[in-house]
Amino acid sequence: MQETDPTMLPPEVKEWLAFAEQKLGEVKAIAGLASPDTHALYARQ
Repeated sequence: MQETDPTMLPPEVKEWLAFAEQKLGEVKAIAGLASPDTHALYARQ
């Protein structure tokens, strides 16, 4: 069974999803810093 309503997720799952979203943002920022083309954009965050 697949859950399609995010309001029905258990609180623990919501916490893990928020954590994962934060970490993905951090990975994106690190990748931006590593690229010469986008370094300046991410260096100011």
